[in-house]
Amino acid sequence: MRQHTFIGKVPDSDVHILSFSDGEFKDIPFSFDTVSFDTSSDSLVVKFEYTIWDESTVLTELSKKVFETELGDFIMEVLKYGAKEGNLGIIRPSEHIGDKIDNRTNYTFKLNP
Repeated sequence: MRQHTFIGKVPDSDVHILSFSDGEFKDIPFSFDTVSFDTSSDSLVVKFEYTIWDESTVLTELSKKVFETELGDFIMEVLKYGAKEGNLGIIRPSEHIGDKIDNRTNYTFKLNP
C-alpha cells in the first residue's frame, strides 16, 4: 500500500485528512468526502469526491487528473488491504491488535511490499 500519513480529522466529523508520504503529491493534505460504487454496468466503478486542505496547492488540469488517478488507485489499495485484513477501519491509539496494543500517535502506515 502506498505510504501515507494520517494528519488529523475534519472538525466535527469522522473524515480523516491524509497525505502521501512520497511522490509528486507528497505532503498535500486531502480527504475523501464521499466514496461510492456504481454497479449499474458489468464492471464495478469506484466514484469519490475529495477535498485538498491546503489552499496554496494549485493543480494544473493535467496534474489534477494525475492526482485523481493516484487517489483512485489509493482507494483500491485501501479496499484490497482492508478486505485481506478483515478490517476497513483505521486503527485507533491503544486499540488491541491481536495480542498487541497499538500506541501510534500519527497513524503513518509503512507496510512491506
